[in-house]
This record gives sequence, structure tokens and C-alpha cells, in this order.
Amino acid sequence: MNNIIVGMGEALWDVLPEGKKIGGAPANFAYHVSQFGFDSRVVSAVGIDADGDEILDVFAQKGLRTQIERVPYPTGTVQVTTLSAVGVPCYEIKEGVAWDNIPFTDELKRFGPEHARRMFRLFGAAQ
Repeated sequence: MNNIIVGMGEALWDVLPEGKKIGGAPANFAYHVSQFGFDSRVVSAVGIDADGDEILDVFAQKGLRTQIERVPYPTGTVQVTTLSAVGVPCYEIKEGVAWDNIPFTDELKRFGPEHARRMFRLFGAAQ
């Protein structure tokens, strides 16, 4: 049985004062576990726009395996500003964007309930 770690949810751009960086906790998680040799996937959606193209390019350059759909919503962004001298950030999360609209495709069904149960045992309350 092939164990695949799935990071499902937001794949987006964090727009920081110094520029934009790839973001989204599930995508970041999938990337970091892949660096430890685990078989991982990012499952998300991006828009049919330049930001979506760029996210797919970054993931391809990093060798990250994905199941990402292109949808007719804008690619997600989070505007990040710093409030204080100690670096406490403020986030403005855009809603109604691509990752809010991940379609449940036949391909996505491969990562179904049995997979979710195995992952819960690995990372969940059963530890």
C-alpha cells in the first residue's frame, strides 16, 4: 500500500511588504514533508491567471507533486503587513478565490476516506 501525505487546501501567494512568497499551510506542509523523503501531494486549486501559472511553475521547479485544478476564480492571496516594531503581522485573507473552490474530481477521489484515516492515525489524536 502506498502511503501518500496530502496537503489539501490553500495554495496561494503571501503578499509581503518585500514581495510575494508562495504560501498556504497545506502546500507548505506537503513541500516540507517531501524534503524528508515522504511521498506527498498538494491538492488545491488556482485561478486561470498569471498568479496561478506562477504557483504551478514554482511547484514544478521544486519537484512538488500536485493535484491542482484550474478554476474560474482568482488565485488566492493574503496581504501581509507588519503592525509593530517587533514584527507582529496583520493578514488580509481574500475570500471567494480558487482554493475555496477545489472541485471534487475523480482524480481527487484517489485520496479518499481510507487515506484520510491512515493520515489521522499518523498525525492525529491516536499518537
